Amino acid sequence: SVLFCLDFDINQRANGARLYRLHDDMWFWNSAETCAAAWQAINEFTDLFGLELNEEKTGSTNILTGSSDGQMDEVQGLPSGDVTWGFLKLDTTAGRFIIDQTKVDAHIDELRLQLDACKSTLDWIRAWNTYGCRFFTTNFGSLAKCYSRAHVDAILSTFRHIQQVLFPELRGGVVARLKEMLAERFGITDVPDAYIYAPVALGGLGLQNPFLTPYIYRNKMPEDVGMSMDRFLEGEKLEYDVAKKAFESPDQQFDDFDDNGQSCPDFMDVEDESAFLSFEEYTRQRERTLAGLRAAFNDISEEPLPKPLEPSKALSGLLPELPEDWYSMKPYEQWICLQHSKEMVARFGGLVILEKGLLPTGVMEMLQQSRFQWQG
Repeated sequence: SVLFCLDFDINQRANGARLYRLHDDMWFWNSAETCAAAWQAINEFTDLFGLELNEEKTGSTNILTGSSDGQMDEVQGLPSGDVTWGFLKLDTTAGRFIIDQTKVDAHIDELRLQLDACKSTLDWIRAWNTYGCRFFTTNFGSLAKCYSRAHVDAILSTFRHIQQVLFPELRGGVVARLKEMLAERFGITDVPDAYIYAPVALGGLGLQNPFLTPYIYRNKMPEDVGMSMDRFLEGEKLEYDVAKKAFESPDQQFDDFDDNGQSCPDFMDVEDESAFLSFEEYTRQRERTLAGLRAAFNDISEEPLPKPLEPSKALSGLLPELPEDWYSMKPYEQWICLQHSKEMVARFGGLVILEKGLLPTGVMEMLQQSRFQWQG
């Protein structure tokens, strides 16, 4: 409720501009002058309520156009530092968020500490799934279209880098390390990838593959994220040119406008028929009035939906043994089954590695839900 007062104050002092806030993390974008007014309001608010700002997390930047010479003037009244979210940093030149490899490297060392401290194989898998996969994936941002395919490629490249740093002597990365652990602890040297990646519900170890989810979405991401907005801007300029031409040549445009012989409608009867509003005036309220802009914004803001995988002919006969319907499964689980089905059938006789009655699901669920003891 206290921070709601800040939301309202900025809204009033920044000409109705919106503050985007997630708990106590805040982002604001607009013209330099409006951003400076919002930043001043934030500082006055924190002084009034006795709050403190985390200086390490404050920053500002200008987005340069493609025609800029690369120089950026510092805006007075705004904090210095990078604009960040998670492991993302706003790149001024590119005008988009990129992965901050410095932050990633710092957390690779922390991940190594957590993995080395695990006393059991299941704890090691859980630490990898939670930290090595989910934590990094979350901090790389959602896979919305606005990030473009280049961002997905950067995520895949970063996960390769993470595994190369963690397991420099192993070509197979995390899977090779887990197989090595199983050989050391249990003397088993021929563990198939299918068993390692298969979900716990199928009797597998359930190790998460960090590459798979980005890969599933990759082809659904646009290569040029600006195409939707470019189409809108081109259409907007065309509409402006048509309206301007109609204004400047009303007799040609409205000869048949009505049955009274009037050559132009009432809204064309202005004092200065030669002065049509400028393009800047025409577009000044586009955010409030144009449905086309909203449609373009929604298009690049949405997360693409991966196409459901159709089971292969060989896999179709094995679907009845699955614990849930194929089309109810998540795309990740479908890919795991499709990729490793031949190996699972060859080694275990089907997709289900352990029969339901033999699988200690209660113990597995208890281990998964128990509080994990992180080090540090």
